[in-house]
Amino acid sequence: MILDKSTPIVIYGCGYLGVLLLKTLESLGLSVECGIDKRGDELESFCGKPAYSLNSATAIEDRDEKLLVVAVKNVFEHESIAKMLNGLGFKYILYKPGKVLEGKPDDYSSSISDVYETLLLLSRPKDQRGGVESLRALTFRHTDRMAECMRIIIRSSGTTKSLRTYRRR
Repeated sequence: MILDKSTPIVIYGCGYLGVLLLKTLESLGLSVECGIDKRGDELESFCGKPAYSLNSATAIEDRDEKLLVVAVKNVFEHESIAKMLNGLGFKYILYKPGKVLEGKPDDYSSSISDVYETLLLLSRPKDQRGGVESLRALTFRHTDRMAECMRIIIRSSGTTKSLRTYRRR
């Protein structure tokens, strides 16, 4: 998957972090299609976009072609949320992996974490981004178990660099 202006994005978590992420992604010219939240049935919408509960998320068409970003403040819930959403048919999922939180990261979990953290970094005010100006490209493929290959390219202080590329076999 290549993240560009035509990539449909779904955000899990329609609270403060989800709204902040939605605004950031749209300010970068990216397209957020809808939101999913455990209280989605109670929400009329997600910043003008459709809001789904976990039970109704199966109504989202082409789930296996959308990028889903977990935007929940409690990062210790991310792994279980990602596995649950993968079970609903989402294959491109960004979240904070448990191995990173446990202090036992491998290259695979570090790659997912790097991409996730960079997206969140762009949600901060410009003076708090550490020189990261924009997301140039995000690419990754999937297996049935989650992301197989991830790469993020960012523009930092006028130069373009790749943070990490990793392939899981």
